[in-house]
Amino acid sequence: MKWKDGFCCEECGHGAYFETKTRKHRLYECKACRYQSTVTVGTVMEKTRTDLTKWFIAIYMIAHDKGGISAHKLSGDIEVSYKTAWLMLHKIRQAMRKCDAEYTLAGIMEWHDAFFGAPTEGGKRGRGTEKTKVLVGLSLNKQGHPRYVKMEVTPDIKGQTLVDIAEKWIVQGSTISSDAYRSY
Repeated sequence: MKWKDGFCCEECGHGAYFETKTRKHRLYECKACRYQSTVTVGTVMEKTRTDLTKWFIAIYMIAHDKGGISAHKLSGDIEVSYKTAWLMLHKIRQAMRKCDAEYTLAGIMEWHDAFFGAPTEGGKRGRGTEKTKVLVGLSLNKQGHPRYVKMEVTPDIKGQTLVDIAEKWIVQGSTISSDAYRSY
């Protein structure tokens, strides 16, 4: 996946290389500038001493566990130390966060607000609450099935705040479905 059309040097763009097999990985050296690289350079697995198979199992487990996975459970499941599991978990989560931040919502989408936290005794409910305000955007495919979701804590549910977030999240020309609240 890194070099879809074959090796390409990150330094000079040259395509010819020497290949050396090391204990863990194959090392690629550019014939033009002698820059050395492996398939893990520039990934969460860069400079790892952990077997790549364990990384792939960890990525699968983290991506498919809806309740979240602890470093302790991960360390037992893939047979690495707690410290290694903790580092892997944090690197994988960071990569997932980065990936999630890059996509935008497009096509048909639902756009709503939600409120999180314990209610204040005698306080207002709904949009007048003191609870944490969260905007939720969900893009749907042509059949109306969910594709992507984005959520963001926001200081308020005012029109300008919604416009700022919409410009960041939503592809222009998308169709937005929401309730009749005037800010939308």
